[in-house]
Amino acid sequence: MRLLHYQPHFLGPESGTGNAVRGWCEAFVRAGHQVAVVCDRGTRDRPAPPGVDVVPVEHVGRGSLVVPRLPAGILRRADLVVLHGGWMLNNVVVGRACARAGVPYVVAPHGVYSPEILARRPALKRGWNWAIERGHLRRALAAHVFFPEEVGYLDRLGVDIPALVVPNGVTYPEEVTWDGGSGGYLLWLGRFDPSHKGLDLLIRAIAALPPTERPEVRLHGPDWRGHRDAMRALARELSVESWVRVGDPVYGSGKWDLLRRSAGFVYPSRWDACPVSPAEAAAVGVPILVTRYPLGSFLAANGAAIQADARPDSIAAAITRIRSSAGAEVGRTALRVARRELSWDAVAGSWLRQLEEVPAFAHPAAPQVGDA
Repeated sequence: MRLLHYQPHFLGPESGTGNAVRGWCEAFVRAGHQVAVVCDRGTRDRPAPPGVDVVPVEHVGRGSLVVPRLPAGILRRADLVVLHGGWMLNNVVVGRACARAGVPYVVAPHGVYSPEILARRPALKRGWNWAIERGHLRRALAAHVFFPEEVGYLDRLGVDIPALVVPNGVTYPEEVTWDGGSGGYLLWLGRFDPSHKGLDLLIRAIAALPPTERPEVRLHGPDWRGHRDAMRALARELSVESWVRVGDPVYGSGKWDLLRRSAGFVYPSRWDACPVSPAEAAAVGVPILVTRYPLGSFLAANGAAIQADARPDSIAAAITRIRSSAGAEVGRTALRVARRELSWDAVAGSWLRQLEEVPAFAHPAAPQVGDA
């Protein structure tokens, strides 16, 4: 099968979505399929993964109105197109081009149809959905969502299409495993979007603990609308700046070293879908604290995370648990669960099998899953 993905920032700096798309592409190549990615030709921070053809194209426009100029005939060389993200004009443009070319496409929203995201600028999103997004989704062959809860998100948009329900896989260095917490700190890695990621809840949880029981917490990631400084200010306001360290993004070996030596990994989002960082922490055996988003609930249900409500008092209690002997057992379980259930070959195989079960899908003979 010839798979064509569209993700403008595929060759851009590390990001959760970008890393996930690379993982999917590499897994589909290993399964014996031809994989290409259309991306923005102005973004070239990383090389393409082995075996993945990259088609850099010009993008024109400004801000949220940037759209690709697709080379003539490129879509007809694919059996299936996968569009990553939602609420994006560029995806709608590519989807309409697919429809004109008679090529089916799958929408992979990466969690952006959650009710909490709809609540951000709700009037605008309701109007956009009525005028554009709903039709874009209805024309799709299927939607790829990570967990069963997300099927209901499509229903709320007025969309009834088949769903491929399978989480992202996880990429990790085989040789890296948790060292028992030699660094003594709790770690968070992600984008500084406090309302989404619950960073304000985490800092307030640290403040709620007695000073003698407060761990050091390290927060690392790219800034978002100035909120990294806002988290520093909140730590000062609550007099916990001695315990909360706010830092820059950390990538590559530096990231894995931080994870390996951490006493635990905390990811207290108010909402989320399948964030990459907790899965990476799980894969190297770090004890994990999560809240009630789909990946967090999946890990907690399998004994691979300690789960809290998205409230400072509940998170504070879970911090105490994660630093106990119970946390070490959670880490051991997390490693087994992540490496078994979230391996890229396992999730790609599930995706391909579910795709074959979509009645409207038809393509030329393709290798069986697992054939090389």
